[in-house]
Amino acid sequence: MVKRILDIVDMQNDFMQPDGALYVPGSEQIIPRANKFLAELRAQDFDLVLLKFDTHFSETYDQNPESKMFPPHCLFNSKGWQLAIDVPADLGSKIPAYRMNKNVFDMWAAQPDLTSNFKDDFNARAYKNLFTAQRWAQEGPATRRDDFMNRLEIGKNTEVVMMGVASDFCVKDAILGYLKRGASVTVLEDMVQGISDDIKSVVQAEDLKQYTRTGQLRVTTSTQYKLDMDKEVRHDNRFKNIDRTSKPNRR
Repeated sequence: MVKRILDIVDMQNDFMQPDGALYVPGSEQIIPRANKFLAELRAQDFDLVLLKFDTHFSETYDQNPESKMFPPHCLFNSKGWQLAIDVPADLGSKIPAYRMNKNVFDMWAAQPDLTSNFKDDFNARAYKNLFTAQRWAQEGPATRRDDFMNRLEIGKNTEVVMMGVASDFCVKDAILGYLKRGASVTVLEDMVQGISDDIKSVVQAEDLKQYTRTGQLRVTTSTQYKLDMDKEVRHDNRFKNIDRTSKPNRR
């Protein structure tokens, strides 16, 4: 049976609002579509939802490799760090949902070794909890990323559906990591936005186009994806209602 994961990448104010510290032009147009998509999710649509947050700290940002490319952004617990989209209050009760904070583009990469000198214990704890998965909107223990991903057994029986920003940075790196582990990946083209390249250009990049050719990586719209899910549900229900003990009519 295929395990289906919805991966939501860095849909935060600093990226998606025009006044954000690292605004991705046009990404605010995704917000109402994403809100509608999430509000309409049903328990049978996904086995797990993973929300990822780009997370930086003023105490360490100047040591981060990103500081050579971009100004400070998504500083922990700031308005810019918070989500630009609305997560339904009942999401976690319908589908297991988790959050993960990271401070690099690639969710699979090692955490950079940065010197930290936090005066705020709250920030210090948050820094230590980077690259861990925690249940969404619930208090509880954090699981280290690698342990969490190993438990998910991501492989050929996994389909990952991607939405978020930026499609030519964090989204691309996440996609490639899933593909290398054998999962199939579907990108919702109306739910992603790039800084320089759109998603159709991204999936044709040298390191991704082989997966596009084989069908392991595909791009579709959220509307078409929902239609496909509805067909699946109808198909499953049709076969559930068959009386397997009945004999065919052989008139």
